[in-house]
Amino acid sequence: QSAINHNIKLEVFGRGKKWVNYGTKMHEVQSYISNIPDDEIIVFFDAFDTLILADEKEFKEKYQAFNDKITDVNKKDLIFSNGRNCIKYFKHCFLETNGGLFIGKSKKMKDLFSTINKKYNWKINGSGDVLLERFRNRFSIDCNYDLFYNYYFDGFIQQIGTNSRFKKQIKVDIKQAKNNV
Repeated sequence: QSAINHNIKLEVFGRGKKWVNYGTKMHEVQSYISNIPDDEIIVFFDAFDTLILADEKEFKEKYQAFNDKITDVNKKDLIFSNGRNCIKYFKHCFLETNGGLFIGKSKKMKDLFSTINKKYNWKINGSGDVLLERFRNRFSIDCNYDLFYNYYFDGFIQQIGTNSRFKKQIKVDIKQAKNNV
């Protein structure tokens, strides 16, 4: 519904295909983007539990502003969400790279995913996030939630498991999300 509210057309792929592991997802992404022009900006999220809080123009502007601040040329043009930034306990149990939310130029994604697949084979070697972590020098991570807000917990678990630094912002973001959906 949030995509409709912001006039964003989503393309769903992979539905109905055999799921083996998270490498399957990354293999599907790699296949999907293979024919997309290299300079095209792609946004990927891997489920129906994602809320879109901006229209395409605003999201592209935020992406460009974030990308412009990246000083390491190797990390430009591909940004993943942070998978553990606001977690208080057991942070070490979560990977920082979240392969379920990312944005970047098609060419950068093609190059990275091809490199990973050649070395490890997505279909066989399971977790896309684990494999992505090994290539952290090739992309950036949105640690301040400028583009993506990735959160695992709700209710009581949210109260005890959230880093206090993020509690107020999480409540504001949840309220904003509820109002925008």
